[in-house]
Amino acid sequence: MWKDGILLQKLKEKRPKEEPDQEAKQEASRWKKLSRAQDSILKYVVKIMEVCNAQGFVYGIISEKGGPVTGSSDSLLNE
Repeated sequence: MWKDGILLQKLKEKRPKEEPDQEAKQEASRWKKLSRAQDSILKYVVKIMEVCNAQGFVYGIISEKGGPVTGSSDSLLNE
């Protein structure tokens, strides 16, 4: 058990050296997934607008770090 603790500590010491590149890749992947999700949301909300004869819509997504991603329909932006 003691040896496992030492091994874990050594692995944690190596990890920060590899992490910046890996973290950047993960962040890019998250933003790509968020962009795809946003496109899907827009597609379905536009369909709902057509079915319900809605005048517009507004939505917001809060990222893990707390940064908002918002959007609205073009009909609301023009007014």
